[in-house]
Amino acid sequence: MWRIFISRRFAVSLLVLMLGLLILAILLPNPSILSPEEIRTIKEQRPYLFKITEILGIQGLTASPFFFVLPFLIFISTAICTWTRLQSRLKSGGAEIEGRVFKAAKEVTVKGEAKIVRSRFLKAFSSPLWSVQENIKEEIPILIAHRGRFGFWGSMLFHLGLLTVLLATIVTGLTLFTGEMLLTEGYPIPLKEEGFLKVWRRPFFGMKLPDEAITLEEFKRVFKDNKYPIDYIATVRVGEKDGFSFLKDIRVNDPLKYQGLQYNIDRYGFAPSFVIKGKDGKVLFDGDINLVLVGGQEDSFQIPDTDIGITVRFYPDFVMTKDGPRTRSDILNNPVFSIKVTREGIVMKQGFLYMGQEAEMTDIMITYTGIKYWVHILVARDWGAPVLFIGLVFLVIGLIARLLFYEKGLNVVINAEGENCIVKVSGYTKYFPAFFEREIKKIIEEVTK
Repeated sequence: MWRIFISRRFAVSLLVLMLGLLILAILLPNPSILSPEEIRTIKEQRPYLFKITEILGIQGLTASPFFFVLPFLIFISTAICTWTRLQSRLKSGGAEIEGRVFKAAKEVTVKGEAKIVRSRFLKAFSSPLWSVQENIKEEIPILIAHRGRFGFWGSMLFHLGLLTVLLATIVTGLTLFTGEMLLTEGYPIPLKEEGFLKVWRRPFFGMKLPDEAITLEEFKRVFKDNKYPIDYIATVRVGEKDGFSFLKDIRVNDPLKYQGLQYNIDRYGFAPSFVIKGKDGKVLFDGDINLVLVGGQEDSFQIPDTDIGITVRFYPDFVMTKDGPRTRSDILNNPVFSIKVTREGIVMKQGFLYMGQEAEMTDIMITYTGIKYWVHILVARDWGAPVLFIGLVFLVIGLIARLLFYEKGLNVVINAEGENCIVKVSGYTKYFPAFFEREIKKIIEEVTK
């Protein structure tokens, strides 16, 4: 068992398996960012894909015990391998380079006495990045120069970063909370679980949600040149109006952060107010209905306790052209609805509905009294995110240190022969052999010039 855990191949195999599962999960549909209509379409038209998504999708995969155990095993294996390597390095004193190395050698004749040639080489190795030892064997000076000791510690920092990233994965698996809420202007919604549209993930040890309510006070779209939306602002009130409360503007990149949870704008839509009466004057419906009408989309709803359906298309800035109804912009300058009344899928009547107008549609009377916004909010808490950030910083710094201060060594043997010296320069490097050969050549040129 121990041999399995200290094997790099075992750790790499687990890491490849984990990355493969994550890539597959990313490629599958993510229900948390799909609309209910899109989820329903996948479920009806591709039930096999929906089943696979439930198990191997990003939500199902990260919630499974298997995905929690996998990074834990990788963490243990990587930690053991790192500790074993560190112990080996400390015992050897860093005298040897681990793994595969590239070697190079060059022999050259240098004019001058051995003492002078030796001093020239020592000058060439005068940089603080070089550490030089000198041995004299049978009166022959041998210089042993080594560079890149920081590279090993860069490698250790890289391993520490990898361990921190794996730890972040484990922390996320234990503490992650994700859900979604639907806020309509003017309606307080509890921040507890009963106020959520759906909760996707709960922490392993549970969590206490805030007791307060959240209310969408106002939603605004900011336009450039009265055409292009450049900002979306949801002003929310957290708490009760008569008690403690505060207002916060939520923007796309500026979420609400409250009691460890983060509330982000996901999408928005319109909630028209309709009053629908029967022929006898009885009110069949009176209220706001959240519809997906952005970008000219068509949506529908059923009148409660009837077989009558209403299909709606929205024109924020209505204009009638020779090609039919259009909208001049997305600004609510002249909001008009196109209405179809259906019974059992058959269109009974259709027409346009203006603000305050009461229109007779077969056996119902429908009045459009106003329009509000709704906002879809994604709620999340992930204590592993800051740990992940720290791990990524360690990874980047460690990798840079490893590549900039990679290990290499040079042995210089100076053999005196008359007025000249035969110098043999041999060395090894961890990376970039072509650059290493150039460096040897440069050092020799400095000594022989």
